[in-house]
Amino acid sequence: MTLMTKHLGNLPWPYLPLVLSLSVLAGCTQVHQTIAVGEMIGDIDVVQLSGKREKLSSLSKDRITLVVFWATWCQRCREEVPDINDLAADYGSSLAVIGISAGETLHTVKAHSAGLGIRYPVVVTQLSNLAALGIDSIPRLVVLDSKGRIQRIENGVNTSLRARLTQLAHENEPNQN
Repeated sequence: MTLMTKHLGNLPWPYLPLVLSLSVLAGCTQVHQTIAVGEMIGDIDVVQLSGKREKLSSLSKDRITLVVFWATWCQRCREEVPDINDLAADYGSSLAVIGISAGETLHTVKAHSAGLGIRYPVVVTQLSNLAALGIDSIPRLVVLDSKGRIQRIENGVNTSLRARLTQLAHENEPNQN
């Protein structure tokens, strides 16, 4: 589901032209990044469920990281939680998993995270941060290497995602000479 559909779907019809005009104007004044394999992910502001404000880079520093862009209202996102929990458990300390919910209140995300049994850190950010990164649909899973470079982009947990995580974990193992 696109984020635009979710947030504009309930908008009264007379306001639609105004919103579209404003979004076009905003698009002309802001630089929007599109995520791509091989590029560095942008460093966005996030808020931990404890209320602590940080940068995404501080949460994924020097580790292979799976960034999960999701929302509490997204059924497919909710269905993926057990698979993502399994990935976090399977790779242990060699993989940081971070769930990022955008455009929702801290209270809502905290309540849903607990109810869904999420066992990885979840943070909240503004919807505009996802747009700036080029994230236009969810779920979106982004694998980062230990330097923050994008290694894989997926719309859900699958075998190619697992294969890339395994490869990166193997590459990051210390030499055992």
